[in-house]
Amino acid sequence: MEQILFLKEFFKHWREVGSVIPSSHFLVKKLASHAESDRPIIIVELGPGVGNVTREILLRLHPESRLYAFEINREFVASLRTIRDRRLTVLERSAEELQSGIGGAKVDCIVSSLPLGAFDVSLRERIVRAVQDSLAPGGVFAQYQYAPSAYPLLKRTFGEVAVSFEFRNAPPACIYTCRQPRP
Repeated sequence: MEQILFLKEFFKHWREVGSVIPSSHFLVKKLASHAESDRPIIIVELGPGVGNVTREILLRLHPESRLYAFEINREFVASLRTIRDRRLTVLERSAEELQSGIGGAKVDCIVSSLPLGAFDVSLRERIVRAVQDSLAPGGVFAQYQYAPSAYPLLKRTFGEVAVSFEFRNAPPACIYTCRQPRP
């Protein structure tokens, strides 16, 4: 059912959805691994879609952690709100509104499935700036893409950007892991 919803929303809003099918379980596990912690942390997920990564993050979260999911697609928001977990807050808001959506809190980890390459340069820059402003010192930002177009902006913004690949995804995905410098 989720794959049908995903496909339907792709054809209606392809620039926002960015892919015809949800991420493979291999990619989902790699993205969610960034949110693992043995202590309570605050995590944000940008563009969770139907919640594949969301569910995997929740499986790995400390019982006192918080996960905020930012999604603008109403159909996806409705699907996400069926996930019953007190640690999850689903926000029908743009990633640009990250700071106001979390009340100005600093975040330990941000995981993004946003199709940054499909966005205009200005929107892409505003989102990455909101991410940088929201991350705590030493915080991690994990972003996957199907093309390398976001790399220069991420490298310019964060300095430290590790690049890995998940070839068991259709199409293969490039994962950027950015770290917020410590003071």
